[in-house]
Amino acid sequence: MHCVMLFYGINHSLTFKKDWYLIMCGINGIIFKNSPVDINKILIMNELLNHRGPDQSGYFSHNNLLLGHTRLSILDTSQKGLQPMTTDGRYWIIYNGEVYNFKDLKRELVNKN
Repeated sequence: MHCVMLFYGINHSLTFKKDWYLIMCGINGIIFKNSPVDINKILIMNELLNHRGPDQSGYFSHNNLLLGHTRLSILDTSQKGLQPMTTDGRYWIIYNGEVYNFKDLKRELVNKN
């Protein structure tokens, strides 16, 4: 079960009006449809989620979209787990969860070179 809350047009201390807001288990995002992009809103949303991921927070901004993430480091405490993630700056991911078969996947990829 995912803990998803989708807010549209709510009146909150962040002065959410007519944009779409998503908060989900350490992942949050805003699509600014009718107002200018405000980075402070994603920073506040990350701060509100700090209790579930106090080890790192970050955000990605592109045009009218902001995506935020808070991280709880359990297995991978390295810098490689920082989010949002990209390999080339073109594609970005904010990932919530754990790859349970990571050892099998790693072994398979190493065998493929």
